[in-house]
Amino acid sequence: MLVTDNSSSRSNLAALKPVLNLGKLPLLIFVNKGIEASTQCMTLEIIADELGPEVAKVATFLVSRSSQEP
Repeated sequence: MLVTDNSSSRSNLAALKPVLNLGKLPLLIFVNKGIEASTQCMTLEIIADELGPEVAKVATFLVSRSSQEP
C-alpha cells in the first residue's frame, strides 16, 4: 500500500520498481489524491509511465468522499 501525495508518487514508484516482480503484476494499492503539478498527470498515468500500462490496469485505489459531497 502506498500512501502519499501525488508530488512524490513518481519518485516512490521509481524507487520500488527494482524490487517489484512486474511479470506477476504486483497488487499495488494507492491512497492519494490530486495530480502531479509538474506534468498534470493523474496517479494512473504516473503508474503507467513508471511501471507500465499492464501494472496500471490492475492498480487499486482507496478513495474517500469529500465532506462537501451529499
